[in-house]
Amino acid sequence: MNPQLAAIGGGTLVILWWLAMRMIRRGGGVTAIDDEAAREALLRFADRSLELESTGAILTLSADIANAIFSCARVVAFEPDELGDWQAAIPGGAQLSPPSPASRGLFAWFRHNHGIAVGADLGDPRFGAMREPLREVMDGYSVDVLMPLTGRGGVLAVLGLALGRKPARADRELMRMFRLAAAAACANVRLHREAAHLVGLAREADLASAVALALVPEGMEGARAGIAWAGHYAAASAAGSDFFGIYEIDAHRTMVVIGDTAGADLAGAMVAAMVKSCADSVIRDHARAAGPARLLSVLNRALGRAGEGQKFVVSCFAAVVDGRGYKVTFANAGHPAPYHLKGGDPRTLGVLRGGGPLLGDGVDAAFAERTEDFGPDDALVFFTDGLLAAGRAKNGLGHRALQRLLVATKATTASDIRAAILDGASASKRETTDDEAVVVVTCVP
Repeated sequence: MNPQLAAIGGGTLVILWWLAMRMIRRGGGVTAIDDEAAREALLRFADRSLELESTGAILTLSADIANAIFSCARVVAFEPDELGDWQAAIPGGAQLSPPSPASRGLFAWFRHNHGIAVGADLGDPRFGAMREPLREVMDGYSVDVLMPLTGRGGVLAVLGLALGRKPARADRELMRMFRLAAAAACANVRLHREAAHLVGLAREADLASAVALALVPEGMEGARAGIAWAGHYAAASAAGSDFFGIYEIDAHRTMVVIGDTAGADLAGAMVAAMVKSCADSVIRDHARAAGPARLLSVLNRALGRAGEGQKFVVSCFAAVVDGRGYKVTFANAGHPAPYHLKGGDPRTLGVLRGGGPLLGDGVDAAFAERTEDFGPDDALVFFTDGLLAAGRAKNGLGHRALQRLLVATKATTASDIRAAILDGASASKRETTDDEAVVVVTCVP
């Protein structure tokens, strides 16, 4: 049977079974309660409990029904909070002092001892070491019955009733049925909550997947305007927060943009997607005027406006590679400096030096622009810090290892250099704890 249907129907089935048995036994035994009132109260509880959406509401209704059936002088509800600490309250009313640390083991004991504890029975050997904690809770909250509501392997809540008398056999029978009905109602609420959470996670995963498609180009290799490029992207979770883009400005110039959002999960991915989308729009509509420094300024202002009341920061590097003039012009917004692998024998390694504030760090931030030669046998290696795994694993790739790898490689094409980098990262045997992006750019004379 579907567990949700079992939870929903369990309380009603228990009540109907009890009513049938009461009809059969009506002529015998001593009854301390009004059968007609009890039947009406239990059926009302079964009907109304299906409409409630929180354990607190179930406990408030349970208190009303307990009052109607047992004429309780007082009802106290004990319920675990989000941290697992037990709290006490009058259902639908005042919050009470929480149970003392010495008595909290009682609630764990109820997990494996589902029976109702009655003050008049505390001499029973079954209570053992729990006798004193039971007495402390009963005396402390002026109740003489503790009724655990259990389900799904745990204690969902505990009801304390001030019955004011030793319960008769009929009282005890009815309390058992009432406990099962209230426990089924609480379990039903929890099932609905867990189902809603799972639906929310599924929707979030779908949204994260959709956002991820906007963070990188459709293909991971290409050639245009005198250059060839090869990229790599790996997200540490369903929602990545690194991004990169390759944009053709004109017949011989290409812009490369790479960035990393300070944030994880879906929130970081949404910020990254916004910045990447803004870059797409600016370069598409103003390609010739969108130099690296100007692009970073526009992105910085857009991020500042979007984050009013909440600060978002993003590291970003933008470079325009001129495949005919053999130049690279770039600007940096707090991002790791790309490596410049220069041709020759032996090959030498440099960096595209220059820093700047993170995007989102200040609306009026300025970004400096620099230009360097970029020869026909050279390669540029753009990356995010997830590639290096700095400080996250003893055998992380790290800057030094990446530098040695680049100088030693015999690879000359963008795709082969990318493969050498990824092989080195794989050999480090590190766990992926951060998103990583790599873009290698070479000239194609």
